[in-house]
Amino acid sequence: MTTNSSPTLVLVGSGPGIGVATASLFAARKFNGVALIARDSKRILEDRQTILDSLKATGRSVEVKTWSVDIANTKEYEKVLDDVKSFGSISSVIFNAARVAPSKMLEFPEEEIVQDFLVRFHHDP
Repeated sequence: MTTNSSPTLVLVGSGPGIGVATASLFAARKFNGVALIARDSKRILEDRQTILDSLKATGRSVEVKTWSVDIANTKEYEKVLDDVKSFGSISSVIFNAARVAPSKMLEFPEEEIVQDFLVRFHHDP
């Protein structure tokens, strides 16, 4: 477990691209702990491995933990956040969660962009 004095990054909405690249950079430069939160339990393990692989050339040892949860499920998300608090001294949070829907370039309705910023997920019963 990361000690409370170790800087920890929390990435909400881990995923390929910006999320994992940013977490990898932060881990390589300063952070001793990285907490990844995402809906997809298989992909989040791949993200964890990507971060660990990126650190091999640096010689740094960083603890990377994962939590799989849909942040639209408020009760479960709150439980995860409570667990993340015990992981280390949280010094940065990146909120990278998004609703992904197909669209045509330059034809995406403005209302849908607003909905994306609100990060409202479709929640199947």
